Amino acid sequence: MRYTLALVVLLLATPALSQDIPRSWTEEWPSTDFTTITVEPAEIMSGGPPKDGIPAIDDPEMVPVNEGNLPEREAVVALEIDGNARAYPIRYLMWHEIVNDRFSDRPITVTYCPLCNAAIAFDGMLDGTPVDFGVSGKLRNSDMIMYDRQTDSWWQQFTGDAIAGAQVARHSQNSRRASKAGVRSASGIPKARSWPDPKAMPAATATTLTSAMTPPPDRFSIAAKNRPTTSP
Repeated sequence: MRYTLALVVLLLATPALSQDIPRSWTEEWPSTDFTTITVEPAEIMSGGPPKDGIPAIDDPEMVPVNEGNLPEREAVVALEIDGNARAYPIRYLMWHEIVNDRFSDRPITVTYCPLCNAAIAFDGMLDGTPVDFGVSGKLRNSDMIMYDRQTDSWWQQFTGDAIAGAQVARHSQNSRRASKAGVRSASGIPKARSWPDPKAMPAATATTLTSAMTPPPDRFSIAAKNRPTTSP
């Protein structure tokens, strides 16, 4: 069953003074329009890795759950759209954070922020235009900032808001927020097997040397310094 939640944006774009934008941002992100930003630049910090230092997965291989060689207690992020159910193991998402997938002809981006344990999927169509996402390496309130590869605009993962770049100014206020697709989590593979014809992302799709490990502790220590007092 198609399950999509359209959301309304309440934030207004605010021009940022040039002196507020760190020079390192404009050097690393020359294609990002920082003249329009909806948050205080001081709230954004580096999470350690640079742009794409945490590589997103594109067009992942999917296999039947029973063929995925996944443990019975595998924790997964599950997404079901129009009867198409897929499971994304969290241990792989911890190292990639973003999966740009397709459900038939519909682009879907599955995201997971290890620092705030937030799993959210977004409809990959924005005002009729397909978009896909990468990991910026930036954090705000200990939450991942994504970027779209079409304009290098920055997006807050937890809310789906465009917070900096051309996407803030280009679209109407109501479409500055990406639409969320229905995500449901599952505690393990036995639950996933109860869905009709479930598929799973196998290990071969993810980084082979690091996918079963815990992310380096420096990522968590950096985020701890930026721990939010409220939700992003």
